[in-house]
Order: sequence, then C-alpha cells, then structure tokens
Amino acid sequence: QFFLGTKWPENFAKDFFVDIVFNNSTISKPIDFAGNYVKQIDFAKSKWQEWAKKVNQLLVDLKKDFEEFGNNATASVKQKLQDLMNQIDFIECEENPDNLVDNPKFEKWYDWFYSFSKLTKGREGEVSIYVESAKEILPEMMSYFNFLFYKEKLKGISELLAKFQSEVEKIKRGMGLLSFSDVAALSIECLLKYPEVREIEKKSYKAIMIDEFQDDNILQKELLYLLAEKEGICSSGIPAVEDLNPQKLFFVGDEKQSIYKFRGADVEVFRALSSELPGKASLSTNYRSVPALIAAFNSVFGGVKYPVVSEDDIKIIEESNQPLSGGVFKENSPDLEAYEACYNLTRLLIQNWKNLILTEKCTLLWLMSKKKRILQIKISILQKNRRLIS
Repeated sequence: QFFLGTKWPENFAKDFFVDIVFNNSTISKPIDFAGNYVKQIDFAKSKWQEWAKKVNQLLVDLKKDFEEFGNNATASVKQKLQDLMNQIDFIECEENPDNLVDNPKFEKWYDWFYSFSKLTKGREGEVSIYVESAKEILPEMMSYFNFLFYKEKLKGISELLAKFQSEVEKIKRGMGLLSFSDVAALSIECLLKYPEVREIEKKSYKAIMIDEFQDDNILQKELLYLLAEKEGICSSGIPAVEDLNPQKLFFVGDEKQSIYKFRGADVEVFRALSSELPGKASLSTNYRSVPALIAAFNSVFGGVKYPVVSEDDIKIIEESNQPLSGGVFKENSPDLEAYEACYNLTRLLIQNWKNLILTEKCTLLWLMSKKKRILQIKISILQKNRRLIS
C-alpha cells in the first residue's frame, strides 16, 4: 500500500512486478532479489559515508572562508546568511548510515543545509560557490537517505518480487512456455555447458550476417559470439573478440532506427560493436528515397531552409565540387514540383496527426516516374469522422 499510493493495483502490478520479472529474468537465470537487495543496501551505505565526509569538509571550508572574507552577500540575504553561519559550529552531517533514523543530529543538519542551499538571491563572491555545491549535493544525498530510510519496505517488496518470479517460473515449466529471452538464455547455457554441442553448431554456419542489429540485445550478441568462435577453441565463457572467426560474423544496423526498447532491444550493444570489432564500414548513400522526399523531411523535421537556390548559388556549389544533393534544386526544376508536393503533404500530416487514425486501409505510396520525373503521391487516411482525405 505504501508504494501503491494512488495507482490502480492492476497498473502497479503490470508496471512494476510484471515488467521487472518479464524483462530481466529468464528461466535459466532468475534474478537473485535477496542478494541484490543486500548489495544495494551496502552500496547506498558506502555512498552515504562518502558524501557525508564531503559535506563535513565543505562545512569546515565554508566556516574558514566566511571568517576570512566576511559576509559579502547583498542586503537581501545578508541577515539570513549571518543567522545560518552563527549555527555552523553545531552542524555536522551524520556519517554512520545506520544512525539516520530518528536522529536529531541528522535532522538539524538537514534543516540547516536545506536552508543554506535555498539562498538563491543576492549571493556573491566565495559564499556563492558553497551554495551551488549544496544545491548539487542535497538531491544526491537524499536519494540515498530515502533508500536507507525505507529499507524495510524495500525488503518486503524484494521478497514479493522473488515470490512472484517463482510463481511465474512454475507456470512456465508447467505449461511448457518460454519467452524470447528464455530461448536465448537457454541456448547460451547449452552452448556453454556442452562443448561438443557448441563445436557442432559452430561448424553448421560458414557465415552469419544479422540485419537490423540495433534492435537486438546482449543475450543475442553473446549467442552469436558463441556461434562465431573459432573452431577448436572452447572458451569457458563468452568468447573474446580475438577468439572469433574474423570472416564469419557480420552486423548491419543503424542506431537511429532503434525503436524496440520496449521489447528488450538495447542500442548500446550495437554502438559498442563499433569499437569492439574491426572492419567497420559505413553506407552513406541513400538508395531508397528520391531527393524530393529527403528534402521534404529535412525541411519539416530538421529545420533546413526551403531548398530553392538561385543560379548563382548553384554555380558556387558546382565550383566547390559539392554535388547537388539532399534537396538542393535549381529553380523551375521538375524535381522542385515533387519536393513541394512532399513538403506540403508532410506538413498536412504533422498538423493533423492527432486527428488522424491510421488503419490497415490507410496507404502512403510514393512513386517516382523516371520519364516524367514527377513524384506522384497517393494517400488514403481515415479520420475520426470517417471522412476520406486523398
């Protein structure tokens, strides 16, 4: 009930319990919630001690500088700052994370430090540096404090998650169900545990090319590394890059097209391949879209100037050996008509997007006639009022 707040129980169950277990746990490698809870508490305690020491040193330095330079704040905060500095000898941040609850010393420090961090007007000189530091430190420290303060409630949630995970595993095993992550994790486990199976599978593939890899994740990468390992080598874990057959594994993708994070895709895995693997090649030429379409999108979404240039501009571009591309058209060019059609249609879609319903019957078809060089646009979009626009 504490974590539920005003949320519907069904929504909380889905957004918290279901998402955590289904997106991060597999039948072959369940999450160790109890062990992770202990690690998180230990981490929060160590970070609290680290920050508390920094804060106490900051208080020492602040007192020293204030005595040396005096109250150099402007009149609007001068008295408030003086009042705070009169109390600084009695202010100290509790460094022991086990003594934060019901601790007058901690409460007194928090009230003082919070008030000091709110000196936002009229501060000048050396004191302003400390105020800025306090504003940055306080949110960080309070995140660890809240974690430690509610650690018993978090422990209860951790136990509930472990119980839910156990029930999910029972259902999966009883009904013979596997998620996509289960399939990948079990495959990895099989290849790691049984070297003879791994050697047979490696020999089954002469070359492996994976398209759209920006929508994959670490499990799929590890599985591919196991299959691309050099024959005769059997690493105890996931093979290192130097143990891979350099002529076997090929990744293709575009991180800008990564749209499946909600299904477990991790674009960082794809990005890491650039520095991890040799032989990177970039495809900089677009073979899919005509210049008019690209120009329309660049203007609407990228803020590019309307792509009409004068003959003088064309001459300058040609003399600099820069190709006419990306939506740069000569005036009265047949492509300009195509561009204007694309531009106007895209604008129409954006302006009316919230009022449009796209169904299977809705079609956006772009055709370029090589002979006439005029883009023909056909679109059918069904609106909420069932009125057809074409």
